[in-house]
Amino acid sequence: MAILEFDLKKSYFDIPYDVISKPHKLVPLPDIEHFYRQLAACKKADKQDPMLMLAQKYNVIPLGHLKNWLLSGQDVSMSIMRLANMLKLIQSNAQSQVVIVKDQIGWRIHIKGVAIDVIQYESVRAAIGMLNILRYFFGESFTPNKLCLSGYCHERDQKQYRDLFQCDIQWHQPRTEMWFDRAMAFSKSSVAFEDSYSNYQMGVDDLDRYFNMPDPLNKVQGIISTIAYQRHYRLPRLVDVAQKWGWSDQQLSRFLRQKQVSFSQLRSLVLANEAITMLQKGVDIEQVRHRLGYENQVSFTNMFKSMKGMTPKQYQQRFVSER
Repeated sequence: MAILEFDLKKSYFDIPYDVISKPHKLVPLPDIEHFYRQLAACKKADKQDPMLMLAQKYNVIPLGHLKNWLLSGQDVSMSIMRLANMLKLIQSNAQSQVVIVKDQIGWRIHIKGVAIDVIQYESVRAAIGMLNILRYFFGESFTPNKLCLSGYCHERDQKQYRDLFQCDIQWHQPRTEMWFDRAMAFSKSSVAFEDSYSNYQMGVDDLDRYFNMPDPLNKVQGIISTIAYQRHYRLPRLVDVAQKWGWSDQQLSRFLRQKQVSFSQLRSLVLANEAITMLQKGVDIEQVRHRLGYENQVSFTNMFKSMKGMTPKQYQQRFVSER
């Protein structure tokens, strides 16, 4: 969205476009922080906050059939609880909860570990998602009673944020909070769902996406995702993956030894599976080698054969051609 809005090249952001454009991809927090700094650089002296500009078009993540289940609870409070549980699977540094204070109910999202100079972007992103979800339930006329946001906002942008959310905003808060009338939490959604299993049936592609969704709370899965992420830059190295986790090389090696696997073995497993995904999509073998970061075909072929018992060409002939 930012690439289109600011007329940027796909290569402007350091996060690979292939990662940004596809759902269910874990991105290391340092890279997200750098992404926000690059986004802030789009701001011109006479222009408003770039996140504010993007907010006009930001909407609920298109979860397809899964959204039907998440947002079809008996009332709003049930659906928010479902969303809070799912948030833990999507973002490891975020916690969501609902609190009740007198006649008010507050939806809180606490985002941990984000650098102070970009926390406002992450907080605003969370608030926009919350607002869109609640408007999905209550209709476009819904406005919160109060909003708490983390980070700093320039005084000239504060009025525009108030206009966007149509409520009072408190900045410099420890977490993102959206408050509304308690009675509304037990209201039924304004969206009509048919009482039919057909609303929840998923195709093979949907099932692949959701069952393959990485769990950021699982360290091994997180390391696997980081290896897959790093291959967009070069052949993943121990030092690169360790750095994304804030670990030393020795700490990462020690952790993997405890799991009875070496970094080299884990990298080969991850990259072989990435190669299979590409081969099944018809990507040329030479292109697969290049995308995985191998400098020559021999190294790539040897890795693939050690993992799968056949060369990439043999795999392509045996399995891909039969489909």
